[in-house]
Amino acid sequence: MQIFALFFIRDKVGLDNPVAGTAALTVTIGLGAVSAVYPAGAISDRFGRMRVLYGASTVIAIASGMLLLVNTIVPVVIIGLFIGIGVAMFLSKGWPLITELVLRENAGRSLGLSALSTLGGTGLARVAGFGIDALNRQSENLGYDALIIGIVTLLILSIYPLRHAAMELSRVRSERLISR
Repeated sequence: MQIFALFFIRDKVGLDNPVAGTAALTVTIGLGAVSAVYPAGAISDRFGRMRVLYGASTVIAIASGMLLLVNTIVPVVIIGLFIGIGVAMFLSKGWPLITELVLRENAGRSLGLSALSTLGGTGLARVAGFGIDALNRQSENLGYDALIIGIVTLLILSIYPLRHAAMELSRVRSERLISR
């Protein structure tokens, strides 16, 4: 979504100065992330990492879905605050989960694959721009709406691999206790 923010603000919101709008959105997302990263860790310590990760997916999905309804910059910036909070929740607990799940024998390879998947997702997002442009040519803002619906769908679906990771983490912890 970040890659297309300038174009989204220019085309869907119709802001005369989309660069300023994108800057305001970026700052707000950053402030949301900075304000939430430490509390997300504290909440995780109290209630568990998986709940924070489920919450992150939910917060970002709801906030992203709200972007379907916007047509001015103020709601976009407010939504950006919640996206930043959700991203902080995810980032503060996603990598610790990965590092706990990898086996020592394959730690470098497993973490490398995790980083590669992150980079791959970024590359695919850039390629998606061609599809977004094609849909926008068919109907005004259809590409952006498809992007948002895709993001929301993937965030909802992310709960299933997270559930699998929670079960795997439980198994790994049990094996480590038994081997002691």
